[in-house]
Amino acid sequence: MQSKKRKLRWHQTGLARGLGVGILILLLALPAALPNMLTPSSIILTSTPIDDLARPLPVVPAGGTPILPTGTYFHRTGIFSLPKLQDWELPAQTPEELVSPVGNSTRMRAGTMFSNSNAASVIHAFVETDSQVKFASLDDLDLYYTPEILNGAWAHYSSWRETGRQRQNDQFVINFELKFEESTYLGRQISRLQQIGEQTWLMVMRLVVPSNNPELLERLQFILLPQYRMWTESLSTPLEWNTISTSGYLIRYPLDWRRADGSVGRPYTLQGKMGAQSVTLVTMGQPGTLLTGEESARAWVTQNVSRSEIKTVQTVNRANAFGEGYFISYTSSDADGNARSGAVMLLNGADGAVYSANLQIAGSNRDLLAESGLSADIQEIFESFTVTAFAQENRAVPTATPTTTP
Repeated sequence: MQSKKRKLRWHQTGLARGLGVGILILLLALPAALPNMLTPSSIILTSTPIDDLARPLPVVPAGGTPILPTGTYFHRTGIFSLPKLQDWELPAQTPEELVSPVGNSTRMRAGTMFSNSNAASVIHAFVETDSQVKFASLDDLDLYYTPEILNGAWAHYSSWRETGRQRQNDQFVINFELKFEESTYLGRQISRLQQIGEQTWLMVMRLVVPSNNPELLERLQFILLPQYRMWTESLSTPLEWNTISTSGYLIRYPLDWRRADGSVGRPYTLQGKMGAQSVTLVTMGQPGTLLTGEESARAWVTQNVSRSEIKTVQTVNRANAFGEGYFISYTSSDADGNARSGAVMLLNGADGAVYSANLQIAGSNRDLLAESGLSADIQEIFESFTVTAFAQENRAVPTATPTTTP
């Protein structure tokens, strides 16, 4: 068996590649309207409404409003995640927000909003970038957030006023007093800059609480902000692709691929096409099977893929994986002797599990990691594959027994 061990190098693809128009403006209970852009290059600040079911303002429970994290929420693009809190729910009609480049626009945005009607509270998180808007530092944000810009953030309120702004480490924080009908709320906008390659992303979280419950504002920020993060691996794929993100790992796949099987804690089986050839992708986590080196990675293939012959081994690193991972190509055949080409990426999780993305192409007998072995779409799928080790609360226990590919 020939082994070519080298660092994996991925091509860089533009996020606008193949993107369609996909704009979902997220609402809670009030009519929506996009605020006007001040200039052609201005980032639009979508308004943050309040759930109108909680007026007059609710009485604050003894001991404060309960905040109970129940897992990790991933945006359907896989671009960002934050803690999911009990009683803060996504709206049923338009749960998520997505803006893709269209025409001359270079703006990309993904967002979501949660509301707790009993606590009269809103969590609004979004990330966005525009190559025509340059933010180099928090000083730029201080200049950018003019009254005209901020008016777009609170367009659904009867009135608003800024009550102060400050820098908190790498975050730019602006506090507000908000009026709606006869009720008064406290708002806070927390912004930070995230540099990813040549793009600068603006990460924003807005929190709204009743004016009689200021402690809730502080506690929400304390719990949410440390785990509000972007997943750079997802940016290798078109925004509208589908995502698996609830089983200890994240991977994205094309819209026209079909999810044939799988659920939280069990292997997922995806089926699609690469040209005229049928492609199957199986993803899963296996506890207690950490890879200790190339030989254990080779052993994983021979134990999990029947009649396999390893062709190429590459090393791969992910910021969230535990140590070095491996990308391995192989050939195999099914029970009837029909040839298959395969490639599997294996990553160690800090939770003691091995996470795998195993792709096979029917009717092929070539080395997929040789030059020009993988199509651009297939490469993007593997680029997006990463471990989400901190999100262990999302997972049921993965299947303990490795699944053998016939």
